[in-house]
Amino acid sequence: TLVADKKGFWREEGFDVDKQVIKADVALKALVGGETEFSRVIGSAIRAAATGVPVKGILAAQTRPPQVLVSRSEISTVADLKGKTVGIGSTQSTTHVLAQAIVKNAGMDPEKDVVYVSLLDDALRLQAVQAGTVQASMLDVAYAVKAEGLGLRMLVNASDITERIMGGLVTTDK
Repeated sequence: TLVADKKGFWREEGFDVDKQVIKADVALKALVGGETEFSRVIGSAIRAAATGVPVKGILAAQTRPPQVLVSRSEISTVADLKGKTVGIGSTQSTTHVLAQAIVKNAGMDPEKDVVYVSLLDDALRLQAVQAGTVQASMLDVAYAVKAEGLGLRMLVNASDITERIMGGLVTTDK
């Protein structure tokens, strides 16, 4: 959407786009409730559609999630996170599902072995890892690179262990 804004694509196609940053669970509720017409929460929408929520994906941009589990430097493996906190976007968001997949892939119980903390965006999650509020967090790859430059550790790139539809567009069945 950033490129479309800068290049004027929305305007050329006759769209008046009002972008809002909203937590995935709230964005999905706003979509279903008619407060928004489209959303980029395709992962959450697909999971909701599977339970009967009247939403559908209309564009999937990629299948390899650009998310990385980043930790404090003293954490060297995912197993070191047992009993510790992991920052995610929100419950059942894509970052939550990916974190759970990473924890499970490490042979741990994703429901019991770590505690998930909802932190709205990548910047806040990065700050939380730096401050020690959480011991690790799911971050977009660009933030993960920044985190590594700040002395944090890239533990697992989600795209190395799972495929998920990412970067798409959803709307309601209407």
